[in-house]
Amino acid sequence: PSRGLGDVYKRQALQRLRAAAAASEAEAAAAGGGAKPRVRVAVIEGAGHNVHVDDLTGLVRLVAPSLFPA
Repeated sequence: PSRGLGDVYKRQALQRLRAAAAASEAEAAAAGGGAKPRVRVAVIEGAGHNVHVDDLTGLVRLVAPSLFPA
């Protein structure tokens, strides 16, 4: 099957986001003292631009721990 421009863009954007997350993890590790990465990447399969509409439960599961730490 042929891939459209949107698929190529999404793949490239995801690669850039994952690289930013890896850099953030390395920065946190170098800082020590329990520092946490400032960037995290997650993909909610099947959700599109309106992730809050497409999979609100999945979005809440990802975001809630950051907003309400134990």
